[in-house]
Amino acid sequence: MQYQNFTLDTCLIIEVCRGNTNLVDLIKTRLDLKKSQLLINSRSIKELKKHDISNDVAFKLLSKYFPNQVKMMTISISDFLDASRLRRQCPTLHKGDDEILAFSINNKSTLITADRGLIESAKQYGVDCINYYLLHDTQQNNTISHEPQKLLKPGIKISWTAFN
Repeated sequence: MQYQNFTLDTCLIIEVCRGNTNLVDLIKTRLDLKKSQLLINSRSIKELKKHDISNDVAFKLLSKYFPNQVKMMTISISDFLDASRLRRQCPTLHKGDDEILAFSINNKSTLITADRGLIESAKQYGVDCINYYLLHDTQQNNTISHEPQKLLKPGIKISWTAFN
C-alpha cells in the first residue's frame, strides 16, 4: 500500500467541528486511511476563524477521530504563487479555494470537499477529489479522477415498435 495524503477542505473541517460524527464514520469506513495523512492548511485555519472555530479545537477534534494522522501545514510561497496563477486561468476558482487547490497539487494529495466549484477546478488541473456528500453511495465511485473519461459509442435506438 502506498502512502497517501488527503487535503481537507474547510467545509469538511467545519462539519466535523459541528459534531457530524456520521461524516467521520463515513470517511473512516469508505476511505482507506492506513498510512495516510490528513492535511489541514493555513488557509482553512483562517477560514475556520470566520466560523468561530479555533485551530486548536479543529486539530483536537480531528486528532480525536483520526489519531496520529492529522497534520497542520502552512501555505508556502510556492502555493501562494501557484494559487494566483490558478485563479487567473480558472475564473470560477475564488480566493481561498485557489490556495487550497494549489496546496493540494503541490503536496500531491487527494482533495476531500463538497464544493462543486472547487471540484470542477480540481478536475481541470488533474487533482483527484472525493466529494464527501457522495461517500454514502456504494454504487458510485466517489473519487473524481483526472483521467479522461471514455466516450461511449451510440447504440441501436430502441423504439416501442420493435417490440410489437
